[in-house]
Amino acid sequence: VERGAIEPTMRKALRTAAADRPGAVHLSVGADVLKADAQGAAVRLPADSVTPTEAAAGTAAVVRAPGTTTSPLDVIRAAKRPVILAGISAVRANATPALTRLAEVIGAPVIVGGMAKGVISEEHPYFGGVIEMASGTVIWDMLRGADVVITAGFDAIELSKSWTLSAKVIHVDSFANTDQIIPSDHEVIGHIPSILNWFAEEFKGNPRWSEADVAAHRKALRDEYYSGRVSHAMNP
Repeated sequence: VERGAIEPTMRKALRTAAADRPGAVHLSVGADVLKADAQGAAVRLPADSVTPTEAAAGTAAVVRAPGTTTSPLDVIRAAKRPVILAGISAVRANATPALTRLAEVIGAPVIVGGMAKGVISEEHPYFGGVIEMASGTVIWDMLRGADVVITAGFDAIELSKSWTLSAKVIHVDSFANTDQIIPSDHEVIGHIPSILNWFAEEFKGNPRWSEADVAAHRKALRDEYYSGRVSHAMNP
């Protein structure tokens, strides 16, 4: 922070903090500046929220790992056991209808992060549970059995374990996968609902998981959850 540039510095800090992904911004202020009078100190506030415009998925940026010749659509079409991992960015993008549609069209269970609960109805036949919550071993077993994982706005901050899965990963978000905590073979960057709708429209074939398959998974979740229950006593 410099005394002659308070307004642009604060505008940038506020805009960065509110951008996708929202987060903290660190401002470094020298001891000499702290005691100085600011010049032109009035701060014109930036827009405090982002409402992405519904855009054609063709405007999305598609990034492939070196040596990869297939497109994300090719990977989804070839998948036998796809799983969608949805996170907080999907919530911010109002991706519920597109996410639900994609799950139904390709037949993929949707596992959500703790910060994304409700992004798909927990009564929906393709709801697969919440990662890093109760009965987590059952959730990870499903992910380990997947051959493709579509991370729809999923933030790796919602993981408490290292990502060791061998499945191909398609990163879908409004920003690039710069962290690489979850290594991705393909990145599709843009308006999340548009991208998910694009995947659904271009998919060919029958749903990969049946509703009965996902129901069996949810039964395993419930059985694991209640396996240690003690009658007539306080339970977790």
